Amino acid sequence: MNEIYLPYIIIQTAAGLLAALIAWHAWRRRALPGSSHFVLLMVAVAEWAFVGAAELASTEIEVKIFWAKLSYLGLVSVAPAWLLFVLNYSQQSGWLAGRRGALLWVLPLIIIGLALTNEWHHLIWTRITPFSEAPGALLVYDHGPAGWISTFYGYFLLLIGAVMLIQTTQHTPALYRWQIWTLLVGLCIPWLANILYFIQWPLPGLDLTPVAFATTGLVIAWNIFRFQLFDLVPIARDALVENMRDGVLLLDAHNRIVDLNPAASQLINRSSAETIGQPAEIALTDWPELLATYRETVETPTEVRLDRERSEQWLESKVTLLRDQQQRLTGRLIVLHDITARKQTEAALRQFAQELQAKNNELDAFTHTVAHDLKNPLAVLVGYSELLENDENDLSEKNRQQCVSTITRLGLSMANIIDELLLLATVDRIEDVKIGPVDMSDVVANALARLSYPIAEAHAEITIPERFPVVVSHSPWLEQVWINYMSNAIKYGGNPPQIEVGFNELEQPDAQGGLQFRFWVRDNGPGLTREEQAKLFTEFTRLSRIRIEGHGLGLSIVRRIVKKLGGQAGVESKVGQGSTFWFTLPGPRA
Repeated sequence: MNEIYLPYIIIQTAAGLLAALIAWHAWRRRALPGSSHFVLLMVAVAEWAFVGAAELASTEIEVKIFWAKLSYLGLVSVAPAWLLFVLNYSQQSGWLAGRRGALLWVLPLIIIGLALTNEWHHLIWTRITPFSEAPGALLVYDHGPAGWISTFYGYFLLLIGAVMLIQTTQHTPALYRWQIWTLLVGLCIPWLANILYFIQWPLPGLDLTPVAFATTGLVIAWNIFRFQLFDLVPIARDALVENMRDGVLLLDAHNRIVDLNPAASQLINRSSAETIGQPAEIALTDWPELLATYRETVETPTEVRLDRERSEQWLESKVTLLRDQQQRLTGRLIVLHDITARKQTEAALRQFAQELQAKNNELDAFTHTVAHDLKNPLAVLVGYSELLENDENDLSEKNRQQCVSTITRLGLSMANIIDELLLLATVDRIEDVKIGPVDMSDVVANALARLSYPIAEAHAEITIPERFPVVVSHSPWLEQVWINYMSNAIKYGGNPPQIEVGFNELEQPDAQGGLQFRFWVRDNGPGLTREEQAKLFTEFTRLSRIRIEGHGLGLSIVRRIVKKLGGQAGVESKVGQGSTFWFTLPGPRA
């Protein structure tokens, strides 16, 4: 062995060991896409390097030629293995799947056969001469047509792989682009080494191409450790549909985020550069609801609620388990579909159904109340009418007057119930009524005029201010509020009823900063307990079951009217000290 070649022998041997080590490491991950072809690539490089070292160490020409022939086993396998690796890595192997992929090996197998039988035809090497007369000197090989075909074929396959990698960078995230560009830089090293071999530098016949390919393998290995090359295989971006509205998250077997589309990035409010390569536990730490979805092993849709700063968002999460041909779990595909609009519609429908049910309950309650309140006075009214109609009854003038008075009072009571029922039909249609400035003095005067008969009959004493303020309201509704309050005070005040009507301006303005007025009717009746007060304004209940006679129907309407007009209604009462019924309304704005 010529000692001048010892450093190159060591380099070739080290390159072979490095390639073998990388091949072993990749073999441990052979289940991942592209790794099996990378193993073949590194095995071919290792064989080429080891055989090259053996050729350098040999001293006899025949032995050197023997090792040169064997080197073709690895030499011609590198380019096809590289192309298949790139195709699988970029998920573009469809057009070379199955038997079509075997076509790549037809020419390499022919070249191997020609190399082993070169002395019969000299198609690989036309002439082989020692570089010098020193023992163990390098051999210089003059390539024949088959040798050049082999070289051009290898360059062609390497070039196709490089072009495909460049195309892949156009639609992959930044992390994948770094992977691909490092692969391309690594590929340039063998090309440079092979060019140096053909220009016979630094020594004629010295081929360091396998060393360069081992260096490329080291670059790929660095990708494995730095970027998880085989764990983060870029699937075809067309499959994710960059412009689709649904968010797509791709997780690997170790629950790291492999890829996500712009919609998913927007949903989790993090860019792809921040999330790709991160464990899902870290990348989705702000969304614990989403974290639960990737752990799902059942492929059924799950509704996820995300709390935003000013709103809520609903997503439908569908997890698809990804498996290889051996049915081993290789990752998860999570599709996030925004169902916020659907959930809002469902909530609106539920609210509408509840309101409709409430209205039905209220209608049922009012129906029973009206039937109850009309039935008794109607029966009495008919009885008195029949009594007056019967001429055989010898009634005194006083008795006749009492019958007429009773009929009048009952008729007014029934008319008031009917007015309340008609008013109820319009309360919910606030858009159909005119809201504007109303002089409360006129409204109170009209209400007192309508109550003149019961006031006179009960000998009620009513005290009112000389003047009331102007409010923003609707006169017919407001008039009914006063009638309800004052008629209740007449019925349940003292004997005789002493009623005080008044108002005061509230210190606290309304939501728009305008004036607020509080109006009230105070009686001298026996007062109400806390339980009775709580029942007075109860809505959506069969009022006949819980109301105090005369209060239930009217006061329920009062609260609804005042609420529609932007105010509130209530009662203050103590047993033995009378009751004060009040309501608030906004005043006109400047």
